[in-house]
Amino acid sequence: MQTLSKTDLMAVSGGCEEYCWGDFEMGDFAAQTVGGGVAGLVGGPLGAMGGAAGAAVAYLFGVAWTD
Repeated sequence: MQTLSKTDLMAVSGGCEEYCWGDFEMGDFAAQTVGGGVAGLVGGPLGAMGGAAGAAVAYLFGVAWTD
């Protein structure tokens, strides 16, 4: 059995970063979290926190599992 180097693995698969985490961008994550918080302001401070948390989780799920 042949042992593959890291270079070989990167050439074949592109590495896990691209395929495991998709196109994660901190700017998009922050924008979605803030947007969810602003939308949740209708429900008061707890609504804002819930909206922000929900938007952040939805973004992470979308990046991790839909690419």
